[in-house]
Amino acid sequence: MHAQIAKKEGTTREEVKGAVVLNLHLSGLSTVLKCLPAALEGFEMEIKQRLSDNYD
Repeated sequence: MHAQIAKKEGTTREEVKGAVVLNLHLSGLSTVLKCLPAALEGFEMEIKQRLSDNYD
């Protein structure tokens, strides 16, 4: 959901990737590799669809 909000505010896909990768030193490679696809998928989704799924 954070990536969707960032997109709405004008963030690029590359900036989302950079934000996830920035956590590499804190979380480790395996965590970043798990989170990156979800963040990018969230970036591509429409916010309305995601919100309606959460409240169904």
